[in-house]
Amino acid sequence: MKKGIKRFWISVMALLALLCLFCGCKLGESVEGLKQQYNLTAQVNYYANGGLFETSKPTKTIYYAAGQKAAPIGQVDAGSTKISRDNYDFLGWYVIEVDTQGNLVYADETLGFYKAGEKFDFSKTVLKQGDVYNLCAVWGAHSKVVVKLSLFDETETADKATKIQDKDNAALSYGWGSDVDEFNYDAKGEVGSRRDSYAPFKVASNAYTYINLYMDEACTQSVVWPLKQPTPAEDGSVADVTIYAKYIQGDWKTVKDDGDVFDMFANYTQGGKYYLLGDIDCSKLSINSLSSFDGELRGNGYSLKKLNVSDSGVGNGAIAFLGEIKATAIIKDITFAELTVSYTVLPESDVETYFVFTSVASGAIIENVAVSGTLSIECNEERTTFQAGLKEGTAWLFGGYNADTEYVGGVTVSQESKLLFNGTQLN
Repeated sequence: MKKGIKRFWISVMALLALLCLFCGCKLGESVEGLKQQYNLTAQVNYYANGGLFETSKPTKTIYYAAGQKAAPIGQVDAGSTKISRDNYDFLGWYVIEVDTQGNLVYADETLGFYKAGEKFDFSKTVLKQGDVYNLCAVWGAHSKVVVKLSLFDETETADKATKIQDKDNAALSYGWGSDVDEFNYDAKGEVGSRRDSYAPFKVASNAYTYINLYMDEACTQSVVWPLKQPTPAEDGSVADVTIYAKYIQGDWKTVKDDGDVFDMFANYTQGGKYYLLGDIDCSKLSINSLSSFDGELRGNGYSLKKLNVSDSGVGNGAIAFLGEIKATAIIKDITFAELTVSYTVLPESDVETYFVFTSVASGAIIENVAVSGTLSIECNEERTTFQAGLKEGTAWLFGGYNADTEYVGGVTVSQESKLLFNGTQLN
């Protein structure tokens, strides 16, 4: 029993000595004295490899008694055992490789970084008398999402020569490939979507407009949120992810949702430029027809679906969804799918009602525009006249022509589209 108690107190004192060495304490004695007193015959040297212990030192040596396991310092936040490196995550301790003469091998001798071999297994390695282990810390750089600038002219041709100035900092200007922002991953290893109001920087003038974030430099693939942190490589490193902020020449309004669609039609301004960012369900919207369009609508191959256009009290004159297409108008690469246009015409009117437009001026550019849906006209026919060919279903799509078949422009209307007059299909 007395021997058991004695062994117990020896173990306690050895542990106390270890803790003192761990924390740099002396208990009134030298390290050598403590080693001899408590038979600390094994040694582990820890090299921070670019990091620092909480004592602001890059190395730490701890002595152990035979039969003990080494302490996985740096993996716990406990006084002087904490280890850190700015902008890096601590990944663990690895045995330093040695050359044929037994010398420690450097990964970068200039920086004093040792080359890591196998990961040290603290749970299984029992130290023996005379053991000396040299361990180095391995770090994983904090990866981030880097935002670079992709700059395009008005025709969306890459512009690698122009620099644009930051509105909030006149000393800063950016060109193609410039770093304009960066995002850090959250605790889940994700970067969430940016708010609609987000822009990497504000341009000093309206000469260029921020459009959106993309995965590729050419800005053909929009970022899908959330962005997830890549899987670490074997050495623990994690590569940064690069995404691209698209800016194009001109003062544009991006159209991202049905609220933007409503604003585009309800608050259309002369010469307005609109840039569609995706397919949009417009089924909850009800808007009025435009009297005319003289701006630019760039659809980018996307659709406005189930848009409802309704006008009541329609009197003398011509009316259509897009109204009169002016000479300066540009409409490209857009589909109006399942469009519903409804007119309630006043009696005793002389009116022309069309599905798409009332006329197209020379010089207007309309390319790759597809339309499908229904034009519905409600009218008390008393002393009301319509354009020739309406009730025959031959002149109801495009104004300015004696028959719809005369139009050979960039609008295609699906054959399934319907003309309804007081509920009766005429085409």
